[in-house]
Amino acid sequence: MRMIKALLVVTIFCSIFSCSKEKRIEEIYQECLYNSLSDKGEALKRFSQGFEKHLIKIKILKDSTPESYYNIYKSIANGKRYPSYYKYSYIDSINKIERYKINPSNKKCLEDITDLEEFKKSKLYKINKVALPISEKGSYDFSKMVASILPIMEEKDFELDYYKHKVYMFLYFSDILFY
Repeated sequence: MRMIKALLVVTIFCSIFSCSKEKRIEEIYQECLYNSLSDKGEALKRFSQGFEKHLIKIKILKDSTPESYYNIYKSIANGKRYPSYYKYSYIDSINKIERYKINPSNKKCLEDITDLEEFKKSKLYKINKVALPISEKGSYDFSKMVASILPIMEEKDFELDYYKHKVYMFLYFSDILFY
């Protein structure tokens, strides 16, 4: 009887104070992408971890903390460019992974999350709202784009694979377009 009362108290407490952590839209997207791959995203995670280690080794990232990723965003927003001397093609690595699946899966997963009711309340929605008009103008001013995104971001966002991947993509594309 005591056990039942204890479980009842915990259940009521959790329903009042929301004990279960809701997944963020970015996590739902990333899981969708991972699950669309035959290895459930293991190779993609491995390539991301390898790139992270490489960026730490050459001191572009201080370490693997969210603070280090956030600092890269701040430096890009302030106009810093990272040249291609890091000689690691993250995109080429990704393209080795079921290339025929990644782009369609990416598109489908994006469509799936934008259909969710929570999407319009999400940080990703707010970021897209400020970043899309800049990119639609054909502007590849990544400093301007990141500067517009930065006020929305927090260090803790970079705990998510989704935002770490965005850092890698900014580094890659800014390298191609500026050097």
